[in-house]
Amino acid sequence: MKRFGFWMGNLIKEEDDLTLVLKVKEGDKAAFKALFDKYNKRIFALAFRMTSDTGLSEDITQEVFFRVWDKISSFKFKSAFYTWLYRVAINIIMRKGDKLNKQNKKEADVDIDIFYKKNEMQDDVDGKIDLERALQRIPDQPRKIFVLYVMQGYSHKEIQDLTGIAEGTSKCHLSRARELLKKELSL
Repeated sequence: MKRFGFWMGNLIKEEDDLTLVLKVKEGDKAAFKALFDKYNKRIFALAFRMTSDTGLSEDITQEVFFRVWDKISSFKFKSAFYTWLYRVAINIIMRKGDKLNKQNKKEADVDIDIFYKKNEMQDDVDGKIDLERALQRIPDQPRKIFVLYVMQGYSHKEIQDLTGIAEGTSKCHLSRARELLKKELSL
């Protein structure tokens, strides 16, 4: 029964999004603001995890929602709205990330999946803060792949489809991210 309730909760959220998207497609700014209010923190958090730069993450979040306003007509209701929004965000983040200089060239080593999952399942605020800080200290590409693979749950094939980074390269970046994070966290 709980599963059904959880599913119904998701269904209701998707129906709310559907209604809002339909209104936005008609030019309703209040509906767009409702979508923005609902999702802007999630998009900012994703951008921050991928870039480790607050200002850049704010810019990315703003650009994502500008793009959504401009391209909402291309949303065809073949997926949940958040799935489409997430894809828009990933594309912008990856494009911006490619333009960033690659200053953070630290080396390290980690098997962080267990640390991350342990801290996500518990309310270990210090562990989560430590992980976020450690993520900020590792280079862009390994951090992005780590976030997509471990934190967002994408497969290497899906990462290839999202980013254009070959599966083998994605695996190498993930391995490097784990090594770097292990050193950063002294695990």
